[in-house]
Formats: sequence, C-alpha cells, structure tokens
Amino acid sequence: MNKKIMHEKGYMDSYSSKTFQRIAVEFLNTILLKYCNDPNKTVCSLGCYDDVLAEQIKFKELYLVDMEFGKCFHKSNTKIHYFEESIEKMIFAKNFQNKMDVVLMTNVVEHINETILNNILKHIRNILVPNGIFIFTIPNTRSVNRLVGVELGMLEHPTSLSEDDKHIGHKKMYNYDDITYFGMLLKMEKIEDIGIMFKPLSNRQMDKYFGENLETFIQIGYDLGAKVCSYIGGVFKK
Repeated sequence: MNKKIMHEKGYMDSYSSKTFQRIAVEFLNTILLKYCNDPNKTVCSLGCYDDVLAEQIKFKELYLVDMEFGKCFHKSNTKIHYFEESIEKMIFAKNFQNKMDVVLMTNVVEHINETILNNILKHIRNILVPNGIFIFTIPNTRSVNRLVGVELGMLEHPTSLSEDDKHIGHKKMYNYDDITYFGMLLKMEKIEDIGIMFKPLSNRQMDKYFGENLETFIQIGYDLGAKVCSYIGGVFKK
C-alpha cells in the first residue's frame, strides 16, 4: 500500500521539500503501515505537531501530544485525543499508563533537552502495553550531506548545530551509535533498524538537482545500510 503525505506546509515548512516528502512516504510505507496500521491498536504520537497521522493509518484510538499544535483537521473525530502538553509530563499521566500499543517519536528526539530526553526514554515503556512497540527517528549526523558540510567548512563537526538546525529548534544531533545508548535507556529489545535515503546534499539541493530521481537515493540508502542514511532510528519492543 502506498500513501502520500501532502498536508499544508508542516512544521517549519518541512512538507514543502520533495526530499522530505519522499523520506516521509518511505517511512510510512515501510514502518508505520507495518506496525501501526491496525483498527484494534491504540497509537500515541509524541511531539507530532499535527494530526496527519490520522489519515495514514487505521487505529482504535489515537493520542496526539505536543506543546502546541499546527493546523489540525480531525478534531471532530472522537477516536482522536489531543493533548497540548509536554511529552515529559504526559508519559507520567495516569490515563496513559499501560495503555498504548504503539508509541511514536518521529523527528522529535533532536528537539529535546538531553537530560529531559534521557528521563523520557527511561520511562516510555510504562505507557506501553506488554509487547508494545516504540518507534523513533532522528536525522543522522553521519549522513553524507553533513560530512560534506564539515569538509567545506560549513560545520565544525558533524554533530555541530548549523544555523538551519538552530532555526528549527534542534538541541542536539545524533548518529547511529547513539541508538544503542537509547536502547539501554529504554530497556527494550530493538527489533528493526530504520535507515532511509542516502543524501549527499541538503534537502533544498536534493530537490533542485535530483528532485525527479529520488528513488535512486532511496535504493542506495538500502544498499549501504542505516549507518550512512539521512533518516535513521529504531523499532523497539517491550
């Protein structure tokens, strides 16, 4: 099943990039539809910004958490619950405990203070049912576009925050090796790696030079493996 993402402009205009859209569609088709698309499952998305997820998967109930939502289209749906609150607070909420079949944190980890993030990861299992699934994604500091930036003097180090990073609210950047550390905090079993798209250039440059050939870079990402992909993460089981 192939679905497309085409909603407004998204957080900080992220949906306007062809490259971001293609990565998001690949994530939807290979991960979300595999683990979340079930009318009997209760799904929670932490730091989601909008409710586009409601159109992408089937669910029993959908819990959405963010400090402030963008434009939402499904507030009349009684199966969707919106919470304008911090992730750190909601994972301790009584009505969240042992409730969720799947919990998502997509493109959120890098926006959270490291101390707060560690506390969240240590306790995220408490809101999952037995055998529940936790999925998270992060931009990869070892993606080739960032390594090129270092060689060109645009970044001091792959983990350095660029002006674009700061503009969109990134607090700290991570790579594939950090996923192992996150797993230790989670105390959960990693059942699948996530690695999408080999990306040698920025999203804007990819759109400009390779906008009609993004499938090639999706395939190269699978050929080379998650460690060098632009968009990485993991699927963990309680």
